[in-house]
Amino acid sequence: MQAALVCLPGGNEFRTRVSLDFSHDRVAGTLTDGFGIVWTRNG
Repeated sequence: MQAALVCLPGGNEFRTRVSLDFSHDRVAGTLTDGFGIVWTRNG
């Protein structure tokens, strides 16, 4: 999958390839990235 990475404020697009890895925990409803940061959904 490809996506645009944009820095805010200003909206300058990051023009270099970036590799992001995530692991999904369906039971907890979280994503963990390659750095060990756990992402959760608000709401």
